Amino acid sequence: MTVRRLLVSGPPLAGERSGPGVHLTELLRALVAERPELAVALRHNSARHPEIGPASAAAVHPSVRARTTRIPERAVRGLQASVGFPSERVLGGAYDVFHQFHTDADPAVPSRKLVVNLHDVVARRWPAEEGAMYVGAGSLLRRAAAVTTGSAASRDAICEAFGVPEERVHVTLYGVRAERFAEVSDAPVPDGPYLLHIGGHTPRKNLPRLIEAFAAVRTTPGFADLRLVLAGPSIRAEADLRRTAPTGLPSDALIFTGYVSDAEAVALYQRAAAFVFPSLAEGFGLPVLEAMAAGCPVVASSATSLPEVGGSIARYIDPESVASIADGIVDVLGMDTAAHAATVAAGRSHAATFTWERCARQTLAVYDGL
Repeated sequence: MTVRRLLVSGPPLAGERSGPGVHLTELLRALVAERPELAVALRHNSARHPEIGPASAAAVHPSVRARTTRIPERAVRGLQASVGFPSERVLGGAYDVFHQFHTDADPAVPSRKLVVNLHDVVARRWPAEEGAMYVGAGSLLRRAAAVTTGSAASRDAICEAFGVPEERVHVTLYGVRAERFAEVSDAPVPDGPYLLHIGGHTPRKNLPRLIEAFAAVRTTPGFADLRLVLAGPSIRAEADLRRTAPTGLPSDALIFTGYVSDAEAVALYQRAAAFVFPSLAEGFGLPVLEAMAAGCPVVASSATSLPEVGGSIARYIDPESVASIADGIVDVLGMDTAAHAATVAAGRSHAATFTWERCARQTLAVYDGL
């Protein structure tokens, strides 16, 4: 079967986007480019903000249409769970495949047409901080015709956690717009040498250990002026992280930027001495590829999916060891000119192999195989 009509349910795609929003936006753009005849519609329920659906569609591609209902999401989910109505066909129109990019509800969709994307299973380990998973997530995943995810590590975790047969969980490797990160950005960045982390501030991001390791690195000769830029954490998270930072670490050694735009992120990557990503668990690890595409050496956790993403280029560390994180940073900062140039070149080449076009082709193969 060649799929011609796709109905999608996922996060808002306009305004500030997190990793899942970037993934869905780029995938849909690539799907339309790979199969121009594919009719794509975005499903959105909102009594308060009906404009989100059209704004999300416009952010993706002119050919993508919004299917918005002025019914509260909670009401739709409650009715579908209790009586199986209204169906997604009634709400969003005819479709060949319904691809849901969350596990927060079980839609009124026949199993044979249902594909569910799940990035990771981190909410099972950190439910309070990551958001507890929908109680019916397991049954949703098991009844879906196919499940898509970004890495073999996530595939294995999904199969183990929810009992989904491995042959129904498909790895559709995510991508990065490498050319965008290679373009020189003139957005302002902090003066002097700095390490960079871009991402959230939940416990799995491991920021307290990163800050402790950074403080240790600053005691190494030659690195006393080094600073750490943390892009993404909220003001509340900043207060907590500063309060628990090692005694003696100057307050101006830590720079919290809050949310950064795409242009600001590119500039931060391009001028950082190293990108450090000591996460305890990831479903993919897109910032690792973004850093490499921007020409920034990477120090990354050896946990879950990150070795798949970083390949042989990243310097891997034990995320549960402050000493290991510090050693990894010192190793990367201590590279000579030739080693640094070789690492940057290899990183750029590696990142360029992860394309959204490949992700789209792999996803279309899943659709057509239903």
